[in-house]
Amino acid sequence: MLAYFTVDNFRSINEPVELDLRANNYLKKHKNHVKLCGSADHKTNVLRTALLYGANASGKSNIIKAITYAVGLVRNDDSKSFADLYEPFKTRINEPSNFYFEFFSGDFFYRFGFTVKRGNIIKEELHYSFKQKSIELYKREYDEDKKSYSIHSSLAPVHDFTAIRKEQTTLDKKSDAIELNEELKGYEEYIQKTVEFSALLRFTPNNELFMSKLIEILKDNKEFILNDIAEPACNFFSYQLLTILPEQRMSVFDWSDDNDSLEKRLKSFDSSIDRVVYSNISTERFPETLINNVRRSLASKEKISLDYKKNLYSFSLDENGEVQAKIVNTVHVIDGKEISFSLADESDGTIRLLDLLPILYFAKNSEVTFVIDELDRSLHPLLAKRYMSSFLDNKSENCKSQLVITTHEAELLDNELVRRDEIFFTQKETDSATKLYSLDDYSERYDKDIHKAYLSGKYGAIPNLLSC
Repeated sequence: MLAYFTVDNFRSINEPVELDLRANNYLKKHKNHVKLCGSADHKTNVLRTALLYGANASGKSNIIKAITYAVGLVRNDDSKSFADLYEPFKTRINEPSNFYFEFFSGDFFYRFGFTVKRGNIIKEELHYSFKQKSIELYKREYDEDKKSYSIHSSLAPVHDFTAIRKEQTTLDKKSDAIELNEELKGYEEYIQKTVEFSALLRFTPNNELFMSKLIEILKDNKEFILNDIAEPACNFFSYQLLTILPEQRMSVFDWSDDNDSLEKRLKSFDSSIDRVVYSNISTERFPETLINNVRRSLASKEKISLDYKKNLYSFSLDENGEVQAKIVNTVHVIDGKEISFSLADESDGTIRLLDLLPILYFAKNSEVTFVIDELDRSLHPLLAKRYMSSFLDNKSENCKSQLVITTHEAELLDNELVRRDEIFFTQKETDSATKLYSLDDYSERYDKDIHKAYLSGKYGAIPNLLSC
């Protein structure tokens, strides 16, 4: 679970903004909105939701884009849309930008941060907490004078075997020589691994994160000294922190995995869709390059879903290893007859609902943090409120999913729905920079009508409307 994120010098963000998801332990309402994370030695209460409000162009979307950019850099995403996200603050274009995360993955607590300047990694570090001690797994920092990286790690390699070998020579004829041989072998293996680690850390390219290399090693199932300790951190960025911008869809989800529950949820959200069906189609309707890319992806996956020309398709391999395709259609019952629709025929609101409903499926027993810009886009206010309520009503002890959203929907500002430490506001300052602050800073009464107070302008973060 994401516990804390801060960024500075990114788009409209000048000075650091802090998204702090650590719960206010004095607040007793909605206890199921808080999850106790970590081990016996390092436990923290973390919020399951964060709602970011603000006027248009106040910068709330840029906070989401900052997380998206950082995650993309960790994953070594080379897509153009990802690269276009990065832009320093207008008056600081020649200065570095800083990104920093604190998070729990399983029972482990990590601190990860990096600094970017003109597309190069100036600094990167990963810390791991164990028994209240913070262990520096690695740190790399670029030295402008030496034109190289200095590296630091708790896993410092040892290069001198002289003392060990001398001791071995004097004990060769003693009864414990076998044990010492095993000890020497262990030392040599450890040194070999740490030397490999140091070399990889030192020679990671200037424009890449070392974390990206760790993720690549784990995906290739290669043995590495940091695998056991770093794997939860790699999994967090690879699979447990998902960002969804307005132009993106949850197309990675195959609805056939959860068809029964999906139909029930569609009805609970007053959708006219009776069910979702998958129909076989010929792959000849797709470009050859798309099919080739799909075939490569299916080498490591059972099936994948892709958007193409406003429709959603599922791909898998048949028994002969050939790519087979299915189109996702919706079925409506009209005058007692079942009528099939393509997704391109559905309204924006219906498609938005279909994109969001899989999150409720994932949220049941997962540790995924969903970061969504403009949750309420194309949704009726009551549907947005029902959606938040459905997400937060999960009382399972195993559920550590999170939902971080930007929204304009004031109907969600309800003490019966959310806690005050789950609500944040963005305000544009006089220098056009984004400021982020929490409703919890106001220490309002538990029965305060925060919906009315927000719209009256008490907390800021609303448009400044002037009379014409």
